[in-house]
Amino acid sequence: MKIKKHNIFLLLFIISYVAVLPIVFTEMYKNSGFGELFAAPDDNETTDALEVIDGGEENPGDITETPPVSTSEAPSEFPTSTSDVTNDSSTEPDSSETTPEQETTPAESETDPTTETSPEETQSNNFEESVDTTTADTPAEVQTETSTEESSEVSTTPQESTTNQEETSEQETTAEDDTKVQFMTVEPAYFDDALFIGDSRTVGIYEYGVLKDADFFCNVGMSVFSVHKAEVNIPSVGKTTLTKLLENCKYGKVYIMLGMNELGYSLNKIIGKYEELINEVRTLQPDAIIYLQANLRVTKKRSESDSIYNNTKINRINSAVAAYANDKDIFYIDVNPLFDDGEGNFDKKYTNDNTHPFARYYTEWSKWLCEMAVIR
Repeated sequence: MKIKKHNIFLLLFIISYVAVLPIVFTEMYKNSGFGELFAAPDDNETTDALEVIDGGEENPGDITETPPVSTSEAPSEFPTSTSDVTNDSSTEPDSSETTPEQETTPAESETDPTTETSPEETQSNNFEESVDTTTADTPAEVQTETSTEESSEVSTTPQESTTNQEETSEQETTAEDDTKVQFMTVEPAYFDDALFIGDSRTVGIYEYGVLKDADFFCNVGMSVFSVHKAEVNIPSVGKTTLTKLLENCKYGKVYIMLGMNELGYSLNKIIGKYEELINEVRTLQPDAIIYLQANLRVTKKRSESDSIYNNTKINRINSAVAAYANDKDIFYIDVNPLFDDGEGNFDKKYTNDNTHPFARYYTEWSKWLCEMAVIR
């Protein structure tokens, strides 16, 4: 049988095609990657993917971005507990940032509400809700600005309070300076319209002092209990009681020094009578300046040996008398520093009976009075 030449070539082509075709399909199959779709996942590749999620070198410490997935099948399940995310403390995520698990789990819960939730998933969900209400709704920048503003307001309040306190303190100091008594030094003529009420020490000022034109209602042994009973001879007036003298004469200043001869009585009785005397002077001499004089203390020797006439009792009476001063029209003046021994006692060098000054020191006393005058 005679075969034509072109048929032979066709036959050879078909045979070659049949022989080469399997090889071509095999190479195409390998190059296409379809074989990997059905291949088992490589354990090494799975481990690498988990390391990336935990914040490995490929994505250190930042788990808010979507983790890279291997060309092999991705892990079938993410960790459901924050404690399972990482075992490396150096790569712990910031609690204020939201992890991929936290973003995914609520969505899954909303998609299938009928799905039962494990205890671990419930704990994770509670944690996610807490994060959503505290950090997701309020950006960190806004929280920082709000805290700064609140801190500024809080820090401003104490400063304003301190400033107000300082201003108030300055005002009080100024007020105290304005109301503080300004004693002046005057000439003896200042006492020409003055009346002195007192006991034996006032008698000494009358007899040995330089205030010769003042009136002195005084005697040895006078007290607040006897002052209204006594009758004293006043020059140009005659013998009179204190009440009549106050009713019939006008005085610009009245000096009172009583309390020594009363030391055997209770303090309440003494001060009660003293107050009556002050009130009477104020009533009968409404325009007069009243000077309440401290009682001169006794020497240390007498104070320590006398149960009645001692400096403890004298100081107590002086303090009670001083309380009646208002620094407006009633003033308290204390001569004790002039004769003090440095220990709160009457210096023994000024006396020979531990109680009364020598005659020459009454002159000093009266001069001291000229330095303790109020002018208005």
